[in-house]
This record gives sequence, C-alpha cells and structure tokens, in this order.
Amino acid sequence: MLTNLTFSATHRLQSDEIDIVAIGPPGVRVIEVKHWTAAWVNRNSDLVEQEADRLTNKARKIGTTLRKHLPALGRVDGAFLVTETASKVKALEKQVVRGVPFHTFKTWRGAVGLDSQSVLSSQQIKGLAA
Repeated sequence: MLTNLTFSATHRLQSDEIDIVAIGPPGVRVIEVKHWTAAWVNRNSDLVEQEADRLTNKARKIGTTLRKHLPALGRVDGAFLVTETASKVKALEKQVVRGVPFHTFKTWRGAVGLDSQSVLSSQQIKGLAA
C-alpha cells in the first residue's frame, strides 16, 4: 500500500492527492478514505457523486501511468473507505455511487480486492510499486 501520494500525470496539471494505492495480487486499487456517515452521504448526494467522479478519474490516471510499465495491467478501480463507527456507516456497506463502492472497516478487504482472483505476480507488484 502506498499512502498519501501526490500524483500528476504531467507537470502542467495540478497534482491529485491520493489516500491509498493498493498494489497486490488482485491488481491495483485507488482508495479514498472518507470520514462520512451514512446520514451525511444521504444529505449530500451531489458532493458524493462529484467525489466518486474525481476518484474514478484518479484511478484512470494511475492505470494509464502504470500501463507504461505493465501494458497488460487490467482496469484500476476506485473505492471509498469510510472510517466512522460501524453504526454510522453500516447502511453504506452495499452502496455504489457512479460505479464506486463504499467499504467500511468491516468490509475493507473488498476495498483492496483481497478476496479477488490473483492477476499480478510478485515481480509485477514490486515493479509497479517502484
């Protein structure tokens, strides 16, 4: 896991802040950590949709950059990891906004794809992380 990254595809664009890039056997995931509650998400759906679109764009940029080193790299997806107490986020566990799923501390394995099929070798993982 690479955390708190500043990333820009070119020097002309403002850098994106990326909370987590998880690189492992199931592939690459971009994870945004949010301190949202289910109630806040329901009240602020427009902002949540904007954040989902922003996360999808970050994942796309990471994927494009990493494919320069591993052209066969599959799709790079994004996920939200919400960190509030379980009772405040349980309703988000099965939600998806604009293709971006929500995960909690209970379902964090899904955010990084740990239960997914392995698609990267240890050598590929090390190369992408570098």
